[in-house]
Order: sequence, then structure tokens, then C-alpha cells
Amino acid sequence: MAFLQAGINVLCEKPTTSTAADAAEVVRVADESGALFTVTHCYTGYPMVREAKELVRTGVLGRITLVEGRHAAGDPGVLREPEDSSKRHWHFKPSSMGKAVVLGEVGSHAHNIVEYVTGQRVIEVTAQLTTIAKRREIYDNAYLTLSFSDGAVGRLWSSFVAAGNEHGLAFAVYGDDGSLHWDQESPEYLWLRRPGEAAIRISRGLDSTSEASQAATRIRPGHPEGYIMAFANIYRDFFSGVLLRLLGESSDEAVRELPTARDGLSTIRLIEAAVESHDRRSPVEIVL
Repeated sequence: MAFLQAGINVLCEKPTTSTAADAAEVVRVADESGALFTVTHCYTGYPMVREAKELVRTGVLGRITLVEGRHAAGDPGVLREPEDSSKRHWHFKPSSMGKAVVLGEVGSHAHNIVEYVTGQRVIEVTAQLTTIAKRREIYDNAYLTLSFSDGAVGRLWSSFVAAGNEHGLAFAVYGDDGSLHWDQESPEYLWLRRPGEAAIRISRGLDSTSEASQAATRIRPGHPEGYIMAFANIYRDFFSGVLLRLLGESSDEAVRELPTARDGLSTIRLIEAAVESHDRRSPVEIVL
């Protein structure tokens, strides 16, 4: 906040804050300052994620009806609590983000990526939050049923206890005319599936992909780029925007694909609504 108020551009890790009230204040100050504020949701830097966003935007799937997102990890580092509680990772301490830290740590990525690709906000959530691992003090599994702003419905699964999953981030978006499927562990490919037709595999780096996807591509097809390059795309776009502003030029095009303070606010609103829904055992509306 101090940097924004001083007119300094900010690249912020997720989640942006621990409360929706604070996140809304970040949005207000960022708007008033005119400084750039970007949330490092690194997976939006993947070319095929940006390709999916463009395909949805241009109507390839028709009307979006169903949305599925997950970030369900289950590697040894998150699956169990250590015998010595003093060695517990900060992720698993309620002091970091309350009991629903699973939604802030992994769920925020699943939530952000489906909103990013569909262009829709979550407006209602019904949540089931569970603690699976013995001696764990936070929720480590979350099933959310969602309604979206343009009429789609969907689900998000966030977990630390999906045993055997190495990473677990993926999404599927369904429309009247077909669906898109992407898995972070096979990030070079996006699958387009239409009823009654053979599935189409869209490869990163091809000339037939969108301008947004090609702008995030550095290496020709067949030579994987991966996770580090997705981060690099976020950094490049952000600092391109900074440089353009220093030159007195518009940064709008450079930062067009980047997650904003409003995206950060959307995630915190979802987390708070999910906790309320779980406690009340009923759906909770999210006011945009």
C-alpha cells in the first residue's frame, strides 16, 4: 500500500491480502495511484492458458455452460503432518490465513485460472471444507460448487491430500459447441473437443495459435518451455508495462493479459464466502 501510494509499481504474490476488506482497499489505492499492480498468478503466463482464454473470448465454444477447475496436490511434503509439530510448514498453521489456507495456497490458482480463461466471476459458492490428515489444524481439502456471472455453473477442487498427485492443477471449460481441457503437467498442449468429432490437440508455438499465445512463446514447438517460462512471461509483461510508462506511453497492451488487484480481490471474496458457506451449510452469494 505504501509503494502504491508513492506511485511505485507493485508485483505482488498471491493471495494479495488475508481479508476481502484489505483487498478492496488495495484495489482502491491502486486505482487512485495509477501505478501498476499485478498478482503473480504464474500459470496465466502459459501460452496454452492464454490460447484457451482467446478461444473462449472469440466464441469457439459457444455459450459457456460448465466450468471445472482443480489444484489437488498429494506429494509427500503436503500429504501428512510431521511427528514434530514444530517442523510444520507455515502453510499448515492457521495463523497464516486461518483454517481455509488450502483455498489461499492452492485453491487460489484453480479459482484464478477458471475466471481468467472464462472471463466470468464467481457469484455464488457452496463449500465443503474438510481436514483429512491427522493432527492437522487447517482444512486440507475443499470441494466448492459455483455459479458464474454469465450463467455458467461449475466446481473447484482444492487439496493437499490427493495422494500421488505431483501437482494437480487443471481446468476444463464446456460450452454449447465444445470444450477445452488443459493440465499443468502437460502444459504444451490444449485439447479442443467437439461432440461427435475427433479431439483436436493444439500445440504451443504453432502459427495457427492466437497472437496472445504466440506472444508468450519463446521456443519452437517440440522443445518444452514450462513453468519457469510462465513466470518469465508474467515478469516480462509487467516490466514492459513499467518501461512504457516511464517513456510516457500507454502500458495497456503490454499488461493486458496480467492478473490485477481486482483478480486478487475476487479470490479473497471467494475464500471468505466459502468459509461462511461451510459454517452455515448453505450457498453464499458473492457481491461483485
